Amino acid sequence: MEIKYFKNEFEYLDAQFQLIDLYRKWEQERNPDKKIIAKIGKRKARTRNYAKEIKEKSVRAETKWLASRKRGKNFLFDRITEAAALDGNERLFLLLVLHSRLTMPGGQIPCAEATKTIFPKREQCLKNLYCLSPEGRLKKMGLVEFEGKDVKISDRIYNKFLQLGKKQEVPTSDLKEKQALSFPEFSNAIYRLADVMWERAKVLSAAQASHESMIIQNDLTELNDRINGMRKTIEDAMACETSKDFPFVSFSKKYGISFDEQMVLVGIMQTMLRLREGETGNCCWDEGYLQVMDMSRFLACSRNEMPRYFKIFHEDSVLIREGIIDEHRWSRDSLPAKEFTLATEALNFLTNQGFGSPDERLKELGVRLREKAERSGNITDPRFTLEDVVLGERNKACLISSLAQLINKDLIFKEWGFESKIKYGTGITMLFAGPPGTGKTMAAEAVAGHIGKKVMVIDYSKLESCWVGETEKNIVKAFRTAKEKDAVLVFDEADAVFYSRALASRTWEVRDVNVLLREIERFTGVVILTTNRHDSFDPALERRIAVRLEFGSPGLEERVLLWKRHFPGAAPLSQDVDFERLANEFIITGGQIKNIALGAARRAAFRASRGEVALITRQDILDAVNDEKALSWAGRGIKGQLGFAPSNN
Repeated sequence: MEIKYFKNEFEYLDAQFQLIDLYRKWEQERNPDKKIIAKIGKRKARTRNYAKEIKEKSVRAETKWLASRKRGKNFLFDRITEAAALDGNERLFLLLVLHSRLTMPGGQIPCAEATKTIFPKREQCLKNLYCLSPEGRLKKMGLVEFEGKDVKISDRIYNKFLQLGKKQEVPTSDLKEKQALSFPEFSNAIYRLADVMWERAKVLSAAQASHESMIIQNDLTELNDRINGMRKTIEDAMACETSKDFPFVSFSKKYGISFDEQMVLVGIMQTMLRLREGETGNCCWDEGYLQVMDMSRFLACSRNEMPRYFKIFHEDSVLIREGIIDEHRWSRDSLPAKEFTLATEALNFLTNQGFGSPDERLKELGVRLREKAERSGNITDPRFTLEDVVLGERNKACLISSLAQLINKDLIFKEWGFESKIKYGTGITMLFAGPPGTGKTMAAEAVAGHIGKKVMVIDYSKLESCWVGETEKNIVKAFRTAKEKDAVLVFDEADAVFYSRALASRTWEVRDVNVLLREIERFTGVVILTTNRHDSFDPALERRIAVRLEFGSPGLEERVLLWKRHFPGAAPLSQDVDFERLANEFIITGGQIKNIALGAARRAAFRASRGEVALITRQDILDAVNDEKALSWAGRGIKGQLGFAPSNN
């Protein structure tokens, strides 16, 4: 006995595809291949009445469909077409492109062939061209995609049909609350949640292209429900006592990272390690940069929520401030277009690559991230004040008095009216020139500490770019960042970028110096240039320098103070160590005294490790002086350098 209804989705789709097969055979008979005609001669008379067969099969399919609806059956194809409010002709076209995706190479069909297949007469074809128009409902609702003159069913809708035969997973929200998970189970749950969030991001992209169709809204609602359930399960697992030592959990607690920020890290990790669902390939540590716009779409429940997540990538956010994620060196100025990746140190920790207890590894991670932040030229707190710097009285007085312009800025420019006369160049540019080891960089940080500001040391590797015009943008960005953060801008070894334009061999080198000179004049804060080759500067820089300090060889009193400051009170000094005598014997810089102090301490520590008396003796210091002299050009008699010749004082 024939069954009068469709038992499942597959029977229903099979009946619809039989209709499409008849339409295709009818179209082939009306318009046969010319190559076939050349082989078999004239076309044979048509023996089948396709129109009648299609009508009869349609009636039988509709009867079974009505019986299925009475039994409570609700098929996927019907849900899609009803949500999109498609008419009968549009339903036929959707069936045809779905059939083509399963049977034709590439899964697409020419629009003209699709129209001729469904409508045998030219008049009918012209009346129904709207079905495959870019302005038609099929396109607006995101059901089909166009590739030139071809059309195919959208990947999102096609994947829905592919899921029909798969076993449905138990909803994560139905799992027991506060369920403890093992580390592999927890990691799997995190990555599974990220996969669903990437799927939702694709739907959001489709929503933007299809004018918020009802089908896509239904998909978003379904995905949001799944994500909320999975998120609750993961948050409950993170709250369990057994998960406190998981790298991801301990990392998040240490830095106070929110759940959304945690998912940003997971999304970047998936991209770096090629773990995203549907992607293949080997592990690639060099790639993995994601745009802020993509990550915001990954986190958002709807398009309107996307800008809310931009704050995660702001310079003041914990991920940027702690150096957990790194910005691409050639990122654009616009925040949505910037690209970020996960810092290698954080990636190694989160993937559990390391030895030792979780607390030890977490502490080591913090140290590495701070060191990286210092190396990369991020804005940091100054480590020194003017009291820590050993300067001659004249230099120190000149330095402090020059800072009065910044400290009393309102008095000078507003109350006394200088702002009406001086429109630009109101900042302070200082040049610290002198041989290596005389304290120029230390003094630059001390200036920032004296006026209570942060310090921003320029990293030339991030400033210069191989792309035309990018270096100039990076220069402008550096000055803008220093202004926004109210930081002292330091160009260490400034002769590397402020070189004379007369010596430039490329046009872009001249442009770079032009931009630097212009930005210095516009800057309203403090810029400090340090160099030991001030004679190579561009002449135009001279009038822009407000304060110029020469850091030369320290005098006798300064050398005594330097010797005393480099040996802490806890250091075990022998009674034969006389700092005044050492200062009188050797005319050296503070940097050289630092090396000598460490060298002497190493010798004493070596003897202590062998069980001998741990005292830093005068002989240890003299041996360290000889070592420093052997490494010094000055010690070999090169003229014009600081030397070790005994003083006559």
